[in-house]
Amino acid sequence: MFHERTLPRRRIAIVGVPLCDGERESGVEKAPTVIREAGLLAAFSGGDFRDLGDIALETPLHDKILGKARNTDYIVSSCRKVRQVVADVARAGDIPLVIGGDCSLFPGSLAGVIDVHDRVGVLYIDGHADFHTPETTISGYFSGMSLAAAVGRGQEELARIGKRFPLVREEDVSAFGVKMANFDASELESLSASRVNLFTSELLKRDGILSGLHTATKFLPRPLYLHFDVDVMDVSEMPALAGMRAGVHHQGGLSRSEVSSLCDGLAGLPLAGIDITLYDPNLDPDKTHARTIIEIVKRIFPARLARP
Repeated sequence: MFHERTLPRRRIAIVGVPLCDGERESGVEKAPTVIREAGLLAAFSGGDFRDLGDIALETPLHDKILGKARNTDYIVSSCRKVRQVVADVARAGDIPLVIGGDCSLFPGSLAGVIDVHDRVGVLYIDGHADFHTPETTISGYFSGMSLAAAVGRGQEELARIGKRFPLVREEDVSAFGVKMANFDASELESLSASRVNLFTSELLKRDGILSGLHTATKFLPRPLYLHFDVDVMDVSEMPALAGMRAGVHHQGGLSRSEVSSLCDGLAGLPLAGIDITLYDPNLDPDKTHARTIIEIVKRIFPARLARP
């Protein structure tokens, strides 16, 4: 475990973002409610936390396509709301724990943190790189473009959602756990030509999770913003994912034990904020996988759990 405490102990503020970027995969917007029902609040009960409930977002009835992008106005307006709430949390001295929803919330949440911390390092833990733009996307959904927008590529309205452009420098980002099978040629070419640091799941399995985490974070600015898409896990252990029915998730990824080791390492890092995304409760009727997500949170924030 790392021991790199450069920020004072701070309270966790839970923010639900029931964002679904389009009609392809409705269900993910229920995630904040179901994760709470599965025991998230009980895990922190008596500890240092507050629950701000869910941000009120509209749900688009039908995809609105602009060029090759879907629901641009909806995603931008939703991210503006997320930015405001997250910024308020950070100004209060708390750590925002943003429960999504899908990855299209990421630019808004990151923008809110940057309103307060100005420059942060980003550890983007995800089975996909999310480095498409409206020019390269096949689906048109912004959950596959969120990291590209944050580093200033792609949709102008989303890329300029924060107080500075780009939100984060490419060299200040490590994409961690991406499955090579999830790349298509255009996205891999764009990412390879960027200054984003790439750590594939295949590399991490070969060299070790904690060694990879150390390498991925040692040159990033502090504090860190953490994006955690649960599709970084092997789909056999985390099948409750938005996009499963559309076939966007390939086999492979980190095992449950590897994710546990990763989270233990994350517990020692100074975090400015975190979002957790892509859990689909429709594929988890008994909440088994919701409880796995709660275990992830508990390992990242062990010092703020319920007191005996």
